[in-house]
Amino acid sequence: MKQTLLVGYANGRIANRRRSCHVEVNVEIVDRNGKGLELSISCAVWNRSGSDIVMGGQGLGDLADYVQDWTMLRAQFDRIVEVWREWHLNGMRAGCKHQRAAGWRVCPGHYSAQAREEWDESGMPIYRHKGLRVSYPNCDGKEENFWTSHWYMVDRESSRYKSTPRCSLDGVGKPCPECGYKYGTQWLHDELPQAVIDEVRSWMSPEFAAGV
Repeated sequence: MKQTLLVGYANGRIANRRRSCHVEVNVEIVDRNGKGLELSISCAVWNRSGSDIVMGGQGLGDLADYVQDWTMLRAQFDRIVEVWREWHLNGMRAGCKHQRAAGWRVCPGHYSAQAREEWDESGMPIYRHKGLRVSYPNCDGKEENFWTSHWYMVDRESSRYKSTPRCSLDGVGKPCPECGYKYGTQWLHDELPQAVIDEVRSWMSPEFAAGV
């Protein structure tokens, strides 16, 4: 099941284009690995000639800001965004249902650039330093202490590191207290409800295109 839905036309603010670009949403439901149906939703904003996109991928959350002339109803698009947020790539869940309900996450790592600058200003070794304790905001913006024992500088002139410390909110490798699954160690399949399948199928109908 695959369909491209025309959302409307973008205003000239996007990608500094003087002429409007048509905006579309690509929807697909497919069984990729034999575990069950998986929903994929992405967007694309095409140039006027239709030869290339000027924006695309997982930008649905901000897409409405650029649409000037709507082809589908705004309420229809908002509902597509809701389904996208909840069910996009339901076959690639990092956490079990308990962890997802509790808001477990992956911490991207913190503050390598700031740490590099502090090391340079204080005259500390530029290649490796163990035991330095620093405090920076965690993923929720609360102050938290970090040890720099896992930081290793690759290039003095950049902020690239082989690794950066993750805050205590990082769930990777931690077991679920209810089922024991270790967060982020597998891609789990979250079964797509029949109601969602039926709704997505309805997006591909003439009635949906007519705004009914």
